[in-house]
Amino acid sequence: MNPNNVRAALMRAHWLTYGGRFDEALAALDLSIRHDAVPPVWYWEVRGTTLFHLRRYQEASDAYSRVVEPYFFVRGLRIGALANSGRLDEARREVTALARSYPGTTISRILRCEPYRNQAERNHFADGMRKAGLPE
Repeated sequence: MNPNNVRAALMRAHWLTYGGRFDEALAALDLSIRHDAVPPVWYWEVRGTTLFHLRRYQEASDAYSRVVEPYFFVRGLRIGALANSGRLDEARREVTALARSYPGTTISRILRCEPYRNQAERNHFADGMRKAGLPE
């Protein structure tokens, strides 16, 4: 793999995150952003997810907020980060906004988009979304 290929480094970080290797994933993300100050838009989703699992919820929320036109599952993941960072009022407002934009969105629908190797990581996200009142 070419270490200067930002997309390849980002794919590796994504793979590492879903495999539970969060510190390695964050190092790969940090390296990739040094090679391209304007990364692909999905960089922020991967960074947010990695930071979430490192329990750096505020940073995760900030990363998710940088995703341009986020899909329903990215918005759900941000809700989990907000709730876990203690920003429940903001998380609940996001639940309301998500329901308006994507009616019928549930925790289980969001988690179907997240191919974790370990069920504990999926549950970690679900717990945050549950705190904010997103339906099961």
